[in-house]
Amino acid sequence: MTLIEEEINRKMLSASERETIFIDFDENELLRTNKQSTASYLQTLTNSGIITRNEAREMLGLNKVDGADSLSVSYSDVNQNTIKSDTDK
Repeated sequence: MTLIEEEINRKMLSASERETIFIDFDENELLRTNKQSTASYLQTLTNSGIITRNEAREMLGLNKVDGADSLSVSYSDVNQNTIKSDTDK
C-alpha cells in the first residue's frame, strides 16, 4: 500500500503540494470484516491489555472518551485464580 500511496503522491501532487498534502489509504477499511468479527477482535485486544478502549474506538472511527486511555486486563475466571492466602494448604 505504501508504494501505491507514494506513486500517487508523486504523480498527482506538485513538489510544493507534497509538503502539506499527502495520500494515505485507510487500511482498516480494506481489512474490515463483519461487525461481529470486528467487535470480537477489538474486545479480545482490549481485554488482553494490548490496546486501550480509546485505541479501539479510534480503529472504529469514533471519538475518544474520558477515562479510556489506560490498559486493563480482564480477569473474571475465579476458578483459575492461583493466589492463595496463608490459611490455604
